[in-house]
Amino acid sequence: MLIGIVLLVVVGLLYFFWHKDAENEARLQKAIVMSQQDVQDKNVLRNKLDVSKQNAEMLASFISRGKVGEV
Repeated sequence: MLIGIVLLVVVGLLYFFWHKDAENEARLQKAIVMSQQDVQDKNVLRNKLDVSKQNAEMLASFISRGKVGEV
């Protein structure tokens, strides 16, 4: 009886970790690849990443600061 419960718990944990890995893989498959020219344009960032105008401006600012080594 105890062996059955332990086996059930182990199988449940294995399924849980396999499912988590599959979710992460699916998210990586949806990654958006952009060129350097695209990441400098706020409108392209806004449209491709589906973010607000304010977030696109902030992201473009962080990217440009990162290029010059400030961040």
